[in-house]
Amino acid sequence: MHKTLIIGIAGRGASWAKAVKANAAYELTGIADISADALAARGEEFGVAPEQRHTDYRAALASGGYDAALVVVPHRFHYEVSRSVLEAGLHCLVEKPFTLNVAEAEELVALAAQRQRVLQVVQNYRFMPACRFVEQFIREQRLGRLSSVEGSFYRDRPPRDHEVNMPWPQLFTQGIHHLDWLVAILPAPIVEVVSRHRKVPWSRWQNSPLSHVLMRCDDGVLVTYCASYVNHGDNSPYSGLWRFEFEKGDLILDRNDVVRQATENGAKVEEVFRPPAGAKSGDDWLLDTLHTAITDGVEPPTSGRNNLKTLRLLFDVIGEAK
Repeated sequence: MHKTLIIGIAGRGASWAKAVKANAAYELTGIADISADALAARGEEFGVAPEQRHTDYRAALASGGYDAALVVVPHRFHYEVSRSVLEAGLHCLVEKPFTLNVAEAEELVALAAQRQRVLQVVQNYRFMPACRFVEQFIREQRLGRLSSVEGSFYRDRPPRDHEVNMPWPQLFTQGIHHLDWLVAILPAPIVEVVSRHRKVPWSRWQNSPLSHVLMRCDDGVLVTYCASYVNHGDNSPYSGLWRFEFEKGDLILDRNDVVRQATENGAKVEEVFRPPAGAKSGDDWLLDTLHTAITDGVEPPTSGRNNLKTLRLLFDVIGEAK
């Protein structure tokens, strides 16, 4: 079992603790958080010994006894904490976005290779059952060649007090999942990006929570992506709403991750996929691929090296507005 330390247990870290506890390949050995109250509460909840609860993650790393660490801290600390984890000789699973610039990400990838440790990024959407089905559907050209993709994501997501000044809130927290999925499923790489963003005056978000993006792939496929965190109308599911246009019809990823196929100019619409009950979650997939990487040396699909493509696309989308 991989003795595991979770750094950042107050929020999202709690769901990771549940996933780690449920996975036979891992042992939740320690937790770290700047909040003593969170440490006490989560420590009791997940059965972590008091001596393995740390308010300083550096002290936790220095104490030894860990094989891997999950980095679940605010975005601006991803680089610093992940670097410390790798320097301490641990395998590292870090929440998205990987880092806040490509240079830092490249440095961490090089450090992981030097230390011969696995560095993996939490991009769990590509592992969702519906997303995996769409990827296979495109690859097998079941409706012929792909011509265009249209994606949208609209939700009312006001900032928490500590998030008001977060840069690019929608793109950093949700959009990056959608961009990573596109990187995984498109037959050819994205080579051109045009984007526009808006800071909405009636929102507490101090940076742009709304983006419209047009992308062109090397094979000519066009992709549009429109997303907002300030929607007060019909909210999208977290996976977004997607339409894929092919030679012989459309594939539609709808609510509840149900996939429909439309052919014969819309005269024939049929459900082709519905997520099975009890399907493995994206987090479970990530833990399993991390385990395989540690034990068998198989590079995870969302390794730090592979995730550089997603990170570069993210900053292409952002950079267009600068």
